[in-house]
Amino acid sequence: MIIETLARDIRIYSKALTIAYMSDYSTRVGSVLAKGNRAYAGAFNVGKNDQKNVPHGFASVHAEIAAMACCSEKELPKTTLYIARLSKVEDQMPSRPCVNCMRSIMRVGIKEIVYLDKYYNLVKERLC
Repeated sequence: MIIETLARDIRIYSKALTIAYMSDYSTRVGSVLAKGNRAYAGAFNVGKNDQKNVPHGFASVHAEIAAMACCSEKELPKTTLYIARLSKVEDQMPSRPCVNCMRSIMRVGIKEIVYLDKYYNLVKERLC
């Protein structure tokens, strides 16, 4: 279910956008986890065995998974995940998580995601 975004959603989404610039992939993605007004974990997509962002030895990691790896599973339920994506020329792009990331997001109990839809609107989607 899509619900209205608030000023805080724009502010925290901007943090995810800033984090996306840290990635050295051609398509840069940044994610931030937040509870209420407080952003408490963020990460960007990384390549094979890249230790800059996720020190867990994953082969390759999407930003959403990397952000969740920064937290304990107790911290994840009832949080909101913000996802920002940049193109090769650093334009913002639609940023809804891929199917595999969505499975992981729902498995750990994240309650909402905020991303750009295909019409480039910032949307908040409440997950079941």
